[in-house]
Amino acid sequence: MGKTFRALACLFCLLPINLVAKPTLNGINLGQYVSGKKVSPESLKGKIVLFEYWGVNCPPCLASIPHLKKWQDKYSRDYFVIIASQYQTMDVKSAKSVWHKRGGGDEISVVNFADIQGVSVSRLPRCFLFDHTGKLIHDGSPFDVEEKIEKAFKATPAELVSGMTYQFCKTEASALTKRKGTFASIIKKLEKKKTSENEQTVKEAEHLLSKIDEWVKKNQTKVDELYGTDPLEFKEEVESIIKTIGKHDHADWFTDKAKLLKSKEYRNELTAIKYFEKWRLKGEKVGLLGHKIDSKAKKYLKTFIKGGQSLIKKYPGTIAEKKISETLDSFR
Repeated sequence: MGKTFRALACLFCLLPINLVAKPTLNGINLGQYVSGKKVSPESLKGKIVLFEYWGVNCPPCLASIPHLKKWQDKYSRDYFVIIASQYQTMDVKSAKSVWHKRGGGDEISVVNFADIQGVSVSRLPRCFLFDHTGKLIHDGSPFDVEEKIEKAFKATPAELVSGMTYQFCKTEASALTKRKGTFASIIKKLEKKKTSENEQTVKEAEHLLSKIDEWVKKNQTKVDELYGTDPLEFKEEVESIIKTIGKHDHADWFTDKAKLLKSKEYRNELTAIKYFEKWRLKGEKVGLLGHKIDSKAKKYLKTFIKGGQSLIKKYPGTIAEKKISETLDSFR
């Protein structure tokens, strides 16, 4: 992204929105339709969803619009949905006019005053990115979300069936794409089809089995990295993968990793990271993180730094200590 676009990350328009719990697509309110593709809560399931709050009178919001269109054009609409929720005018015609004048296009769902459960927003623009499982993977500015979109898309079920058109293994390919049933049950069917006398059936089955093998190896690497960087994410990821695979040899490696969840070292890491998140969110709420610090936020800075230093003393050698130290270094 260009320097001008990055610079706008510090120019947020004030907007009071209630603070709730952790953001989730469950119970999403899609507001009043303005323009573009119509979506329903049900249609969002199994897809990567980027939900962005924006306003017709917000300069950085308007600068973000062409990038939203670029992302929607770049990624498959079968797996990626963008919802642009306008939050500064009740006038639908005005919102639609501004959207199109800024190059928004018709593929993105534009709505007025839509809302997601558990938002934590006080300024515009603000976007929330959910992966295909409905898990929140980004909460913040749209100016630094592109890399996460790329990463999320690579992890979609589409990756499991890419590289071949299926004629005799359509059912299994569809099950992998929609995550219907466990991998164990799908693998069992594919192994049976590998013994078919039909050459094309065998090719399709072998291809899908190789894609599953690739998926397992990628996730082993991912889980290993998460253990050393994000204990909360590690727990959620390893448990989700075990559930996805089901009873199969492919799950054994992850089951062994899951045993670490009961270790004293991991529990200490988990507790530390939870306190770090509370500390970080408090700093964000008062305006110390994520955008330019104003005079009101500066009054809380000393207390915020003291709280971070206290956590460092309490949880030395943890991932949380490293994250806190990095945050505190940004104020020096």
